[in-house]
Amino acid sequence: MGQEMEMRLTLQKRLKRIIFSLLIKRLFLQDKKSRVTRLSAKFVFSTHENYPSAKLHHSRERLWESFGEHLGQSEWVGFEFGVASGDATRTFMRMDYAKNCLQWNGFDTFCGLPSAWGDLPEGAFSTDGNPPSIKSSIIKWHVGLIEDTCTDINLLNFLNKNFIIIFDFDLYSATKAAWDVISKFLKVGDIIYFDEAYEKDEARLIHEIFESGLALEILGYTTMGIAYKVI
Repeated sequence: MGQEMEMRLTLQKRLKRIIFSLLIKRLFLQDKKSRVTRLSAKFVFSTHENYPSAKLHHSRERLWESFGEHLGQSEWVGFEFGVASGDATRTFMRMDYAKNCLQWNGFDTFCGLPSAWGDLPEGAFSTDGNPPSIKSSIIKWHVGLIEDTCTDINLLNFLNKNFIIIFDFDLYSATKAAWDVISKFLKVGDIIYFDEAYEKDEARLIHEIFESGLALEILGYTTMGIAYKVI
């Protein structure tokens, strides 16, 4: 009986190894999507190693929903750097804590990526220069290059309000330009989210932010993005 059990366990181990091998081959070694999968896996493992108690959310929407736990009933202002078709904007406007949002500011050229990025070609995410049609009196679109539009808002009006800052420009140069402006107005409790933290562009800026000494607490992450709170 003991020998049969040992053989059965050995067979199970072999079967698991075969399945795991096939899974690795399918996810990491085949088709054009394997690059993103490898980067995502590396990002998840690295984040877990650095923040073992941080929660891995299975979607960015679940991570965004958790922001309400940190905001409580506080009034807040949103800044979305990289809007495209407005999917993220619509999601945030449906959150329970959206009732306390004083203003949502979306920055984009709405002409797509200015250059190829990752596996995407120049012009990806273009809406032909048109902001999304979302009916809300608190949403303000800032159309144009971020270097020109990031100074449109008088941030001094909101210094006593929490910020939710969404970085989704993908490219380092645009993300850095937005960061250089808004980082001067950060305060304890502000939430910062990077949508493509697994890619080198946003990862570079995140590294620079930590090198600057800004104190951040991780709120959670996905297979691609990560959220922090200023402490």
